[in-house]
Amino acid sequence: MSQNQPAPVGRNFNPAHVAAYVLFGLMAFAIGVSAIYQTVRKATRPETLQVYGAVTPFSLQSAWGGMVSNETLAGNPYIIDFIFTRCAGQCPIMTHRMKSVQDWLTVDGLDKVKLVSVSVDSDYDTTTVMAQFAQKFEADSDRWQFLTGDRDEIYKLIREGFKLGVDDEPVSGTFSPEEPIIHSNRFVLVDAKGNIRGYYTGLDPDDLVRLRSELPLVINEQSFTEKR
Repeated sequence: MSQNQPAPVGRNFNPAHVAAYVLFGLMAFAIGVSAIYQTVRKATRPETLQVYGAVTPFSLQSAWGGMVSNETLAGNPYIIDFIFTRCAGQCPIMTHRMKSVQDWLTVDGLDKVKLVSVSVDSDYDTTTVMAQFAQKFEADSDRWQFLTGDRDEIYKLIREGFKLGVDDEPVSGTFSPEEPIIHSNRFVLVDAKGNIRGYYTGLDPDDLVRLRSELPLVINEQSFTEKR
């Protein structure tokens, strides 16, 4: 064979086969990436939220007038926390954070979602005091309820209904002068049926980001049920 003559192409070489192999490889890669994405997405945002139990019945006085109960809230998902107006510790921070929740609920167009703040110091926190406190934080009376009432009923609701702690007679040395009543800093997400669906630390901005991402799951459940 002359040195200038090109080498013959192998009998098995077929450009169409090569193209097919490349295409198959790209498809397999895309499927793999998609599977990894779906796995990560499910790990970071569950398709459904756990049910932690039903909230026990309650009926408390609203700072805006009238009574608010589990029955009046039925049909609306809501986010609830427990505070008191004389608190100089975590309560102002929690209420500022709840105000931010109120703001992004409006931005996201989630009109059905309500907010509830309940006093753990009801002897001092009358409806008038609660209303003045609410106004400092520009609370929307159509969305955000500030509730007070019988101390024993409220404490029973916190402990038995929401499975959280509260103590207005803590042992000396376990509390600060700024916050003489020990109580939870959790925001609790309740669905439209009155079931607890999530607990979030009211002092942690990252936890409130999680709340914002998980709230649509509860709303979508409600929408699906209403369409059936």
